[in-house]
Amino acid sequence: LVEEARSMGWRDFSILVEEGLRHQGFEVSRLEQGPVDFQIQKNGKTTLVSAKRWKAATLGAEHLRDMLAVRESMEAFSCTCMSLGTFSQTAVELADKTPMQLLGPSSIAQLLHDGAQAQGKTLKR
Repeated sequence: LVEEARSMGWRDFSILVEEGLRHQGFEVSRLEQGPVDFQIQKNGKTTLVSAKRWKAATLGAEHLRDMLAVRESMEAFSCTCMSLGTFSQTAVELADKTPMQLLGPSSIAQLLHDGAQAQGKTLKR
């Protein structure tokens, strides 16, 4: 499933992410605000999600800092950043100190599985 995700274009990937988040009970809005792709809400809390850099081999702290700045300006509760690659040590340390969740390959695979299931599709595992 991870390899299939790596071969997807943004449009297909983002549709499955959006459906997967809905399947998990979130209200989802698409955003085009710098590093943020989605705004999700559940239980009165807003989280900003970055998914567009899912193919990056390594994701660094600069992208997370940009997300946190948008989070502050939008007064969101937290941020989530997705990557099939690795997060730099600096990014991991920043996420540990801030309201930032990092989603790696296994979490993304589950989200895509949920999204495909919601659409009645089957993805290779």
